[in-house]
Amino acid sequence: MIVGSIAAYLAFMNQPASQPQVTGSMPQPTPRDPAVMPPAPSPPDHDLEMGPAWISNVHSVTARDATIMIANGGNAPIELGSAIPQADAGDRIHIWNWSVSSRSRVLDKVTWRQESLALSPDGGLMVWSAGDIVNLKTGAQSKIDLSAPHGRIGPMQFSPDGNRLAMFITQYEKENPRRITGHIVRILSFPNGRLLCEFPAGEDYALRIAFTSDGAKIAAGNRDRTVTLRDADTGRPLRQFEPALRTQLMSLAICPDEKYIAACEADQGTGGDLVIWDLTTGQERHRLLAADLAKRGGGRPYHGTMRFSPDGQHLALRSSGRIFIINVEAGTIAAALPSDFEQHLQWSPDGQTLTAIAPVAGGGDLGRQRVDIYPHIQIWNWRTGQRIQRIGAARD
Repeated sequence: MIVGSIAAYLAFMNQPASQPQVTGSMPQPTPRDPAVMPPAPSPPDHDLEMGPAWISNVHSVTARDATIMIANGGNAPIELGSAIPQADAGDRIHIWNWSVSSRSRVLDKVTWRQESLALSPDGGLMVWSAGDIVNLKTGAQSKIDLSAPHGRIGPMQFSPDGNRLAMFITQYEKENPRRITGHIVRILSFPNGRLLCEFPAGEDYALRIAFTSDGAKIAAGNRDRTVTLRDADTGRPLRQFEPALRTQLMSLAICPDEKYIAACEADQGTGGDLVIWDLTTGQERHRLLAADLAKRGGGRPYHGTMRFSPDGQHLALRSSGRIFIINVEAGTIAAALPSDFEQHLQWSPDGQTLTAIAPVAGGGDLGRQRVDIYPHIQIWNWRTGQRIQRIGAARD
């Protein structure tokens, strides 16, 4: 067996076994009801020993709207889905454009660092929390002032238009950096670094936000489990969504046409629902219960894996065990696809296919050594349930 890092390991303990993996295009299946569950999975055809949870030495980031992924690695190009000993992770920056090749390009003269980073929506720029900007095509570097006096920068996220950068900042006492005083979300103009606004973070150590398509508004959770829409330039609250969530906020998404906003709760015994509100009125439009998602093979949701289709008619949600496609107007499940702990989802421009990007995973090769496994990618025709393509070696 193989599991991902800590979050994926926890998800693994609640997920049914995954289906056999097939690489490349598949024969056209007989059309079926897309809401019908996939067939029962088969066991893997070889064994990998699963040890305790661990922290991967390989880290990957995927562009929001481009077929670009980056990760650290050694000196030689790397195929997606490859497994390497953890000791060989390396500090070179590898870039994949999976629409062109499953093999990485190694960026010269720039090394990977153990600090927060963000990738621009078009995959052209990466930004380190220290303020270094790297052009991934040329390797050229520039600077932006991200300084946070008496604070540590955590996760960062670009607005969809690439003109704003949100940062999660943990604040601490000047005299005692070990004493945390609070957490804030700070929004800067990009690339000039001008401070736009900041407001209290709703979670500790997590940036759970959603921008509108033009970046002008931002939704974020609050400590009382409510969700607030704000002006992204001033931080001024514009609307609050009722009722409050029952448990911790795990992810947020705003429809491209700004008609709806969706939030997914954590499954903590109670909760775990998917809630869709009207963005204009703030009123709840639909609630898909965790119990109903579980009946269709879903489990605990995890942060960052929820995305509206370009036309706003459907919402993709990765819930442990399944990727659900939700009909937004009806509030019903339109399809359920197998899940591989995806950390990122991308729709095609016409909304007909969904690309699912798995995270870095890891395992123990028959107990002999610990390995990190680079992400693989699956492209689905979600209406028929057909997997059109798999990019990267099978990990099961």
